[in-house]
Amino acid sequence: MQTTAREPATEEAPADLETMRATAARALALSAPAPAAEMDILLGQLRGHLALMVDEVEALVHVQPPGEELRACLAMAGAREGRRKLDLPERPSPAGQFALSRRLARVLAALCNHHDQLTGTQA
Repeated sequence: MQTTAREPATEEAPADLETMRATAARALALSAPAPAAEMDILLGQLRGHLALMVDEVEALVHVQPPGEELRACLAMAGAREGRRKLDLPERPSPAGQFALSRRLARVLAALCNHHDQLTGTQA
């Protein structure tokens, strides 16, 4: 594959994957919408983490060695889904914000796993 995206910042995670996973887990553990201010903070964190991971996974895809095409294709599909989710608008209702947080959290968790697969690290 030809490298067209930026190179990953380091061989280690560009951001704290543990924190990203904890944020996603916190969103997925909610059984009902949190108070509005908490949901706003959580959604902001999820969007920020997701934006970082989309860029990082895309960069990692472009530097995969030959023979890793399937892994790279799966990761790129995840990154595209992440970009699509980032374009979802905020929801006006607490239930809508709750549903959005779960959508963002699921794709963030998946991108963290793709990052591990692309770098050969384990969570």
